[in-house]
Amino acid sequence: KENVYLHMSVVKVRVTTSEGIPFAIGSATLWVKTRGSNDDTNYVFITNFHVADGTKPLFIVHPRFSEVTAFGTFMGGSKSADVSLFFVKEGARGRTDEMLRSLDRIQLKEPMTLDLTWGTAVGFPLGFPEITRSSGDVGPQVALDRIFYQLSESINGGNSGGALNDLEGRWRGIPSATLEDVGDVSFCITDLEAMSIAKSVLRRYRGSPVVLDSLEIVGLDFPVHGTTI
Repeated sequence: KENVYLHMSVVKVRVTTSEGIPFAIGSATLWVKTRGSNDDTNYVFITNFHVADGTKPLFIVHPRFSEVTAFGTFMGGSKSADVSLFFVKEGARGRTDEMLRSLDRIQLKEPMTLDLTWGTAVGFPLGFPEITRSSGDVGPQVALDRIFYQLSESINGGNSGGALNDLEGRWRGIPSATLEDVGDVSFCITDLEAMSIAKSVLRRYRGSPVVLDSLEIVGLDFPVHGTTI
C-alpha cells in the first residue's frame, strides 16, 4: 500500500538554546495560512508540545531549501494533550518565502471520524537528512482516558510532530510517541483531538501564547464509524 501524498506539508523543526546551541529536532506540518496585523501572511504549523513549547527559539528547515532557515513564533497549545502551534511570517529576504510558498496545506478528512485502518507516519527522524515514511495498520486505542491512533510501525526521534496520513493523502493525526523496547508500535494524536486544540489556540491568539489547561477539549465526542463513545 502506498501513500499518494507528496509530503510537501511537513518540515523539520530545529530547537536551540538562547545561546543558539542545538537542543532538539522534530517535525511539524503546515495547517493554515492567516493574515497578520500588517496584512502579511503567517504560515501556521501544528506539532507536538514537546517539540515546540515556547521556552526555546525554534526554526524550520526543508531539504529542498537546504540554505534556508526560518524563525517560528510559538502561538500556544496544550502540554497534557501534547499539541502546539507556531507560525512563520512571510516577508523575509532570500528564499524563505519561496520555501513557504512551496508547502502544501494539510488536507483534512471531513467529517473527522476515528475510522483509520491504514496510515503513514511522515517526518524527519534523527540522523536522516531526508523525509521518511513509516506505513502500517492503524486503529484507535484508549490510554490515559484518551483515544490515540496506534500504528503498527515504529517511529524514531525527530518524527514527533510530523503527519499521520491516510491512503488518500489526508492528514489524520500527529506522530507522538513510541514504546521503549517494543518494536513496531507507535502512537499518534488523532486529528479530532489535535484540531480541537489547534482551533481553540488560533481563535484565542492575540500575540501572546495561549497555553490551554489540561484537556480544554471538554465536551468532545469521538465518533467511530458513526457511533459516539
